[in-house]
Amino acid sequence: MAGSRCLPIVTALVLAAVSPAIADGLPRASGLPAVSGLNSKAAILGGSFDGDGGALADLSVSLPIGHAFGFQGDGLFGYLGGDQEGVAGGAGHLFLRDPGIGLIGGYGAFFNIGGEEFYRYAGEAQLYLGQLSLEGFVGQDEADLDDGIFWSTVAAYYLSDDLRLLGGVRYSNWRDNALQGPGHVGRLGFEYQAKRRSGYGLSLFGEGRVGGNDYHAAFGGVRMYFGENKSLIRRHREDDPFSIVPDMTVVDPDMPFATPTAPPIIIIPD
Repeated sequence: MAGSRCLPIVTALVLAAVSPAIADGLPRASGLPAVSGLNSKAAILGGSFDGDGGALADLSVSLPIGHAFGFQGDGLFGYLGGDQEGVAGGAGHLFLRDPGIGLIGGYGAFFNIGGEEFYRYAGEAQLYLGQLSLEGFVGQDEADLDDGIFWSTVAAYYLSDDLRLLGGVRYSNWRDNALQGPGHVGRLGFEYQAKRRSGYGLSLFGEGRVGGNDYHAAFGGVRMYFGENKSLIRRHREDDPFSIVPDMTVVDPDMPFATPTAPPIIIIPD
């Protein structure tokens, strides 16, 4: 398992090294770079996660690699549930993007909750159709007991350039001691950029999710964007892709072999 965890990292490093050399030869519908420049975002959120509370912070930093490629690093920390289980995670994306067409790339990520760890390696893609964005992930989860597949699909529509509505379905079936992926989960959410100035933007977001085993969650938070003065749709397509790590906090302790001390279910946005 250790070797398979190293492979995506080595692949990403090789691609990062050669991508600037091949980027200039790629056709660009928009003429814009994959990432407009060094930028970052930070979010804090809280809510009710299947009857238990939690609070988390999420940070991402993105930068261009040549003209056609970009890289993003994600990090997350916080606590979940009445026992205040500590959580932490991180991820790295490498992607090819034209802001006028879409994105294709891959990532590797890890997540720790109360000492239990699992890893995720997946491909990601986005297609931009005017105010509509179609987004998806598919890949592999690795855990101590059982590995599993992971996939996610999202359709998002921008009612205005600063208001995004989304709906989607995700699936994961990994298993690690008293935790497992919850299977199918549906989601509805929004993000509204309420304020933007030179150097930063402030948005509000919220989401509800439901799944098997009577799973339900509702949460909200605040996100700060650091970079150029842009609309929300431009930030999503020209700057940083969505963070992967928060979605890895989707876990389900309500299964036959779960222990009484298993941490609670939680789901938070991409």
